[in-house]
Amino acid sequence: MKKIIKYLLLAFVLIPVNAFAADFNIGEFKTRTDDGDMFATLTADVTEGNDLTDKPTVECNATHSVQCSVEVYEPPYKSTDPTLGMVNIKNTSDQDLNGVTVIVTFNVNGQTITKQKVVNIKAGTKPKSTNSKLKGLKTNVGTWNIQFSSDTYEYTIYDIRDSINRIIFTPTCAEGACRVSYEGGVGTNSNSVELPTGNSTSDIKVIVKSEATDGAETTTTYKLSVIKGTSSYNSTKLKSLKVGEYTLDPEFSADTLTYTVKIPTKVSNIESLLSYETEDANATVKIEGANKLDNDTNTVKIIVTSRDGANKQEYVLTVIKENDVEEVIEVIGYKDDKVTFMNAEGIREELSIDEFKEKYPSEYEKIDNGTYKFDENGNIIKENNDDNKNEEKKKNCFPWIIVILIVVAIIIIAVAGYFIFRDPEASKKKKNDGKKDNKEDEEKTEVTVEQIEELNDIDSYNEEARLIAEDNQRNENPLLDEDQEEIAPVTETFEDVTEEVVREETVDDYVDEEKSATMDIDEALSDLMNTKEYNFKDK
Repeated sequence: MKKIIKYLLLAFVLIPVNAFAADFNIGEFKTRTDDGDMFATLTADVTEGNDLTDKPTVECNATHSVQCSVEVYEPPYKSTDPTLGMVNIKNTSDQDLNGVTVIVTFNVNGQTITKQKVVNIKAGTKPKSTNSKLKGLKTNVGTWNIQFSSDTYEYTIYDIRDSINRIIFTPTCAEGACRVSYEGGVGTNSNSVELPTGNSTSDIKVIVKSEATDGAETTTTYKLSVIKGTSSYNSTKLKSLKVGEYTLDPEFSADTLTYTVKIPTKVSNIESLLSYETEDANATVKIEGANKLDNDTNTVKIIVTSRDGANKQEYVLTVIKENDVEEVIEVIGYKDDKVTFMNAEGIREELSIDEFKEKYPSEYEKIDNGTYKFDENGNIIKENNDDNKNEEKKKNCFPWIIVILIVVAIIIIAVAGYFIFRDPEASKKKKNDGKKDNKEDEEKTEVTVEQIEELNDIDSYNEEARLIAEDNQRNENPLLDEDQEEIAPVTETFEDVTEEVVREETVDDYVDEEKSATMDIDEALSDLMNTKEYNFKDK
């Protein structure tokens, strides 16, 4: 009995050894390359002579989101060559990771052993992205017609003041460090694009290239229409508005939102009479209340919605129905004694000529007197009012053109006759006489009041000098009183001098065709004194 118990105990001890006859370990991790890969050898510590012939199942996990994988070799695993396999870890981030725990689980014959290792791993080299799309794109100014999306490639940017000459983009790459460039506008600098001055529309391309440059790169282009200044894009305004031939009060203006219009009492629907045009061709229009005008005063709304649906503007018509408002119709044809026309509600009607005459006498009169003209098919011929006005203008201008041409011709003939028949000598003489008269007039201005007074003084002085000289002469030669021959020269001298001085009063006597001069009074006196010696004595 004791032997049986001994053998059972021995079998209980030996069974685990035979079932899991090795210990497993993780070796030291080593760097494989510079891209963040590391590896370590897995070993099975087997005692000599007890080879491990069963291949274990091995699993690997790691913290910090580090990738971990295991490679297990084929058995047997011997004491002389205990290598079981290899564990690999990879850092996929762009940062160094410290304290990463690598956990390896071995399972052989239903038994599990877990081993772990703490390791520091460098940042890995992340593959360059081939994605060329943008995650986001913003601008410093303007309104985008739709929100940016990576997969939408055309946009419009508006509401930019005409004084702004630059738009700045802020792109965000979807993956990696994409490369962004720009085309269009006036010029580019980094992420800014220069815009033309004033109101303008610029087509700008945002060209995105992927990070990869090894032949696997891709390119994506986003097209932007950048509108600067006043623009009808996304406008909620009407460009025109009419209610048939009825008059709007006030006259239509895009910025005026309320109007009044008067129509005949019989009209109950003006929807077909309404004609309008939006500033933005892509805006939508909704009409309310135009097809049921039951009251004397009615309200019609014209609602304009912008192309992006974000904005609305409402034009309001107050429609007043009155008996004395003349019904407006539009004659469009006359054939086989039948008149076709658009009635006051814009509905096409046809009446016999007699019925039409009774209902619309004024319009019938236009048909009868030929104001309305119709082609061979009975369709009304609409004349171009502008052409008629221009033709009338030409007719009115024609007589005036003839008159102007006749006047110009007469002037030309008169000028030509003057130059052909004029007397050259008379012209020359007249010209010279004119010059002479001008010269004399200039010289006359040289005689001043002061000069005339001086001349009068000289006359008195000369007369006194002459008398004194005669007196002295008589005293020296008393016998000569009756004989004046010897005195005559002296007298003549005084007379000559006096005459010369007095002549200064008349500028004409000193005028010469070549030059003129006024005698210096001091010089005249000097000549007088030098003519003869005088003995002036007190009388």
